[in-house]
Amino acid sequence: MRRARYAIAVLILAATLMAPSFADAAGATTSVSLADYVARVTEARTAVEAALPGVGEPSAAGQLGAVVRDRVISVESVTVSGASMPVEQGVLLSLVVRLDGARSETTRREAAEDMLAQLRSQEVALGQPGTPPAGDTALLEKILTDEGVVETLDARQRFQEFLQKLIDKVLRWLEGVTGAKSTQTTFRALYYLLLVLSVFVIAWVVFVLARRMRSVVARSDGSGDDTSGDAVIAAAEGLPDDALAFADAEAAAGRYRDAVRALFGGAARELVERGIVPRTRTRTDGELLADVALARPTVLPPLSELCDAFEPAWYGHIDPGADGYAAARAVYSKLVATLVGDAR
Repeated sequence: MRRARYAIAVLILAATLMAPSFADAAGATTSVSLADYVARVTEARTAVEAALPGVGEPSAAGQLGAVVRDRVISVESVTVSGASMPVEQGVLLSLVVRLDGARSETTRREAAEDMLAQLRSQEVALGQPGTPPAGDTALLEKILTDEGVVETLDARQRFQEFLQKLIDKVLRWLEGVTGAKSTQTTFRALYYLLLVLSVFVIAWVVFVLARRMRSVVARSDGSGDDTSGDAVIAAAEGLPDDALAFADAEAAAGRYRDAVRALFGGAARELVERGIVPRTRTRTDGELLADVALARPTVLPPLSELCDAFEPAWYGHIDPGADGYAAARAVYSKLVATLVGDAR
């Protein structure tokens, strides 16, 4: 959960740092003059008028579509009275697609006529080439919006513009406080450095989360059960390779409960390593006995006896003492001997 919070925080920071860059990139798009835009609309309209008589033929329709696509751009920026506005030709280009996909002469002619009406409507709204329409930028934007050719700013663009303005204000404030004109350059260099660092941090976070997710998926579908480091049952957790030697050492130190636990855990691990029962990290003592009863019934009696010694000692917190450990150790040796005998 803590790593997930860190990841979310890093992603938010990176998005904040990158947003102004996207705004700069959007603002860097080349803007064409209104005269150039109107001239291309007029050329497209002239081409449609010339092709209209024979547009019923598939070849003529295809040539007309290519001409209109060459003259009209899907989205471009047009400069009007010193202001740059995005202009979208989605409606017109959808008619071109309709023209290309038409299968009948009637459908092709209808598509061409709709294209002609759309182009004439734009010419009327925009006025003569090279002559801006009466009014200001707001009026032109309203006219183009009514014609369905202006793409209004969405929330993302407005947010980017807000961030860019905020950064500019901070730069001007720093320049006024320090009195150094180089502050803006230094701050921008620091900003882009943080941007690059955030990319590396995001990559690292994604790598960590991906590895974490793979681990979770492996545990859920059981694909990670074959690793030798996984405990067979709870009693086998943390046991060294030689469980019997470890149990004897614990008993010699007077920790008989831990010693009996080591014997039972070692026995369970021995069963898995010999392939009698499959490895799993979620097996309980009762499930282990049930698996052994099906896979190797001859091993069930000593394993059950060892389990009866382990559970009261560990879960019941009853110290078995030296005698109890000695009895459990004898059962463990009997179980191992049974496994060896069965293997022969």
